[in-house]
Amino acid sequence: MRRLIPSTTPAGAPYGSDLAALVRLVKRGRLHPETGSVTGRAETPGTLVALRERRIRGKAVLVTGGTR
Repeated sequence: MRRLIPSTTPAGAPYGSDLAALVRLVKRGRLHPETGSVTGRAETPGTLVALRERRIRGKAVLVTGGTR
């Protein structure tokens, strides 16, 4: 994991402490997230369908800017 961008729930509750715990687990080698798809913003609708239909194994990463 190269960087972590803080996020909040729609209600405004922060995820910060939960995300920090996940990052620590990844750094320690105790959590091994599987990335099944990395797509750009234009492919979002198709990626959501693929997730719903369980055609993506692991996490789907949406790249919103820069290079993949």
